[in-house]
Amino acid sequence: AKAETASAEESPPAGAAAPAAPTPEQCLTQLNSAAEEMGLSSQEILVLRSLQKRREELDAREGGLETREQAAAAAEQRLQEQIGDLKKVEAEVQGLLTQMTAQADKRMADLVKSYETMKPKDAARIFDGMEDQLLVSIAKTMKPATLAAVMSSMTPKRAEALTKLLADLAKPPTSIDALQKAPV
Repeated sequence: AKAETASAEESPPAGAAAPAAPTPEQCLTQLNSAAEEMGLSSQEILVLRSLQKRREELDAREGGLETREQAAAAAEQRLQEQIGDLKKVEAEVQGLLTQMTAQADKRMADLVKSYETMKPKDAARIFDGMEDQLLVSIAKTMKPATLAAVMSSMTPKRAEALTKLLADLAKPPTSIDALQKAPV
């Protein structure tokens, strides 16, 4: 029975409420009395309160800045990853372009070889009707002796035009624009 009364005395009754929180006025009164005990004036108390408020504002601002810095760091990391991905894609595209160029060069070489193995009269008939750009691309890579035989069988007007086109390839470009536009 003594243990029951001892525990009943230590704990508040079940129906009793916890003590109420002090009101702001009570806190202010307690703070003023504590300040008076330390020998602070009301102006010093106002300055201390102002400093406390400013500190809270600065702490909140610092937290916001840290959040922004973390977001910026994460964004920068994502950008670096994207740059790395783009570099990989660029390397893949460059490799594919190199393969495509090699295949196009092989196809052109095979086409030139086909015209070189034709009879000059047959190749000349085809060359007479061919567009200039394609004709120059084929003719510039043909063996000179084979090209000469084909040109001798072409119509004189078309052979002259081909000669001018090939001669224009041998001229140095007069400007940077002409150099960039010049066929290779």
